[in-house]
Amino acid sequence: MKPAMITFYVYAEDNSEAERLQKELYEFVNKKYEEGVLITANKLREAIHRFKDNVLVSNFLK
Repeated sequence: MKPAMITFYVYAEDNSEAERLQKELYEFVNKKYEEGVLITANKLREAIHRFKDNVLVSNFLK
């Protein structure tokens, strides 16, 4: 398994907001790696698939 870079669009008020998101995602993936957990594309895709209709997640994202 090897690291892969993906690019996608999100809505943001400005570039700094998007850059903060990118930094937080990087730190999350790196912290999990240091804990011995790989955040794989399949795991992240499955998490999004499983929780996309979750009421708590949906309400938080409103």
